[in-house]
Amino acid sequence: MRASDAMIAENRCLQGVSGWCNVGFMTNAHVQKDILNGLFKRENDGIFIRTSGIPRALDEYNDALFDILMDLQSHHFWHRGRHRFVHYAFRRFLPLIERTESDLRVIDLGAGCGGWVQYLKRDQRYQFSECAMGDSYRRPLELARECVGDDVNRYHVDLMDMGWRDRWDVVFLMDVIEHIDADIDIVRRVRDVLRPGGLLFITVPALSFFWTINDEVTGHHRRYARVDCVSIAKKTGMDLIQSRYFMFLLSPLYYISRLWQPDYSGMSEQEIAETLAKVHRIPSPIINRVMGWIFNLETPLGSRIPFPWGTSLLAVYQRPHESH
Repeated sequence: MRASDAMIAENRCLQGVSGWCNVGFMTNAHVQKDILNGLFKRENDGIFIRTSGIPRALDEYNDALFDILMDLQSHHFWHRGRHRFVHYAFRRFLPLIERTESDLRVIDLGAGCGGWVQYLKRDQRYQFSECAMGDSYRRPLELARECVGDDVNRYHVDLMDMGWRDRWDVVFLMDVIEHIDADIDIVRRVRDVLRPGGLLFITVPALSFFWTINDEVTGHHRRYARVDCVSIAKKTGMDLIQSRYFMFLLSPLYYISRLWQPDYSGMSEQEIAETLAKVHRIPSPIINRVMGWIFNLETPLGSRIPFPWGTSLLAVYQRPHESH
């Protein structure tokens, strides 16, 4: 089959697979290239998988937690506050890429159920060439279809072997690398999938002072300080643009609330999942609204003036235009 015939065939089978834009469904050239190069194939449910096999998960994550996340990601004050804080930094540093938005390719890796992508998608200012999400677990990708729609490409990928190189302009790792033992290796892999000049936004839980049994149960290997962001940059060849703590104003309340944690010892996986669902449930509407209002005070304040601490940390990196 000639290359032109192959492209026509892929156009037919990819109808409805699109980048993110206001003209509706359209075939994305970058997706076509991934398929024609033998990297990915599209399954019946719209999820793209590596042709080399099923990806391995790099952490142990209870599938029941994804169902909890689906409920939290759009309504819980913490998720909404984090999204707001990251979004401000995203708008602020996006011009560093020096490409038009219509040429930008954006992906959220370790995306869970797509809450961050859904948040971005609601902003009609963006006209990206492609917006996508990827995860090493299939369950959240299946759940995400409900909130992100079919015009966001969903990739079932191993973060240590994604197959891409110089593929994306912006990558998000939102509360991902703390779950992985080889966190530096993950950032190195992400550096390779970024185009030169591309941006990486990482959020992580901050400061060992705030470590509790909740970190252990949810699979955290560590919490991070701003000095760790500098170390990551040096070890991965990335340029650190900014690091900022957030959820500073609510941190005293966070610390007090964690002093009364359930005793998870001896619990089965099912019992742990049920307990976590109670612990992480959305607060009452009034409390959720008040907490959200307080958290929102940190944007843009916390991005402009560094907070001395916080329960979370945002780091923004850029892949150098040329190797150092």
